[in-house]
Amino acid sequence: MKTERAEVKSQSKVVGTAEYPIYEAIQEALTDVGEEKVLALINAQVRTNAMNQVRAEATAKPSSKRLMSIAMSEITPEEFAQVAGDPVAMNSLIESKMAEVKARFENGSDDDEASENDN
Repeated sequence: MKTERAEVKSQSKVVGTAEYPIYEAIQEALTDVGEEKVLALINAQVRTNAMNQVRAEATAKPSSKRLMSIAMSEITPEEFAQVAGDPVAMNSLIESKMAEVKARFENGSDDDEASENDN
């Protein structure tokens, strides 16, 4: 068994250090913590993982950076030529494209395209 430490933050400020064991084998955890506690910890983590998966599927939305990247990739040369040299028009075009991309995500119609553009 090893011991690790991690900074604990609250509101972006370090408030302390947590020290915890890192088990290198299941038997080691069973001996140290006990079978009942190990089973409870495993079940708690399985539950958390399942809930996080459902949450991710239900609320998955692209970040602003990803939205902008997708939107920028969809600006045609013709559209760019129309707004070139006009920062206000360029921002307006980008915001419009981002709104279109966001709407597609919300409708669930952009998942495959977004995955391709994300790399």
